[in-house]
Amino acid sequence: MNEVIVNGVDLTPPQVHERPIGLEALIFLLRHPEMSFGAPSRHPAPERTPVDWAQLPDALIRVVGQEDQVCLDILWRLRFAASVIRDSEVKICSGPAEIRFWMDECGEQHVSVALNVDANTYRAYQLTREFGDLIAPLTHWVKGFLFSFRSPHPYDAADWDACKKARQAEEEAELAAEAAAVTAGTRQPT
Repeated sequence: MNEVIVNGVDLTPPQVHERPIGLEALIFLLRHPEMSFGAPSRHPAPERTPVDWAQLPDALIRVVGQEDQVCLDILWRLRFAASVIRDSEVKICSGPAEIRFWMDECGEQHVSVALNVDANTYRAYQLTREFGDLIAPLTHWVKGFLFSFRSPHPYDAADWDACKKARQAEEEAELAAEAAAVTAGTRQPT
């Protein structure tokens, strides 16, 4: 491209990318999550919906848009997800992430990315919640992009009984902390 300078002002049109910066890195990470999430377990990730890796770039652009920053934001979020996995010492399952495109009741398109972890369904839920809690105060969500951890193991109701007990204990602790703050006079009753 030739430079266009008029009266000392650079009027050269900006370089247009065919694909957003970071898109290829994002697709590589989705296909090879072990590159950021660490060595996988021996348990393979189930391939529920085959991914057409050649068509994935165009499909992602249709959902999240053409802007360079969107792919970089998604990669940034996946780095936080990888830190959750590393801190938990849970291993991901071997194989690519599960990618699913869908449309909500308002006609908005979304892409859901699920990474299988070698843990029970409740632990996968906890990891997803930890990830959400970690990034929620830091930034806005990327429109149309959802991420979660998923367990390939059979559902066990006992896992979720533990979940109910843990949530009840959390709620009781929050109520106790609020009551203590009201008693101490640092907070008005709600």
